[in-house]
Amino acid sequence: MNLFLNLFEMSDIRKRKYDNTAQITLPAALKSFISATMASFGCCAHDEAHCYRVANSAKLIAESEDGADPRLAYIAGLLHDVLDSKLQDENSSLSAGDTLRNLLTSEKDFVTSEQIDTIFLIIKSVGYKNIIKEGYDAFKLPVEYRCVQDADLLDAIGAIGVARCFA
Repeated sequence: MNLFLNLFEMSDIRKRKYDNTAQITLPAALKSFISATMASFGCCAHDEAHCYRVANSAKLIAESEDGADPRLAYIAGLLHDVLDSKLQDENSSLSAGDTLRNLLTSEKDFVTSEQIDTIFLIIKSVGYKNIIKEGYDAFKLPVEYRCVQDADLLDAIGAIGVARCFA
């Protein structure tokens, strides 16, 4: 176990959350909202670090996709779990959704109202439960959705995914 902890300490896994080369400048209120919301879930597998890993990966994927907006993919990736119904009850999700919409709307020049609508569409559509629905078609959704969905699925496999399962 000590070997694992030493490798974890030496690796960049803990630093990825704060990878300034991939991050978009976020309003302080949005950072606080994400941190508080994810901490309130009390779920190690769906924590703030997971959101940052997905956001960074979504941005990288979007940079290689024609027509994708890497900034929008990053923001949606960062927010992809804040309204997750498996992590909170429906009333809390509605309240968090209202808070998030107000927060994004109040931040002038951060995102447009059209981008806010796209972000909400993405974060409400991301999840394995939606992929397995009959008639699911990822190509009916914005290209940034596919970037975030792929980034979320990638975070569920490999060493990080195994650790999240144990958590």
